Amino acid sequence: MKETNNSESISLYDLPFSNRAINIFRRININTIQELITYSVADLNRYRNCGKGTVVEIVTVLGRMGFSLRKPSILKQGPITKEALLDKLEKIRTLLELIEDSIKTS
Repeated sequence: MKETNNSESISLYDLPFSNRAINIFRRININTIQELITYSVADLNRYRNCGKGTVVEIVTVLGRMGFSLRKPSILKQGPITKEALLDKLEKIRTLLELIEDSIKTS
């Protein structure tokens, strides 16, 4: 992410965003790049009509200007317990088994 400069104060409404993206910005009261880059992909996905395609559009336009959305913070999720890790590992193993079975039957 770039340091604060005049580019960050550019209005989102002056950039080549679709009507869908502009409507989302209006709905959640985001007006400048500086405000938008404080959001993560997960933050944007919480809003109605802000699906994968719209997020890709936003990331692309920001990327062309040298900016990016905020990266999600692992710390916000709280500490990860041993049980939670083991549960995730078991889910991964199950998925791998399903993939292997699928490959064998192909």
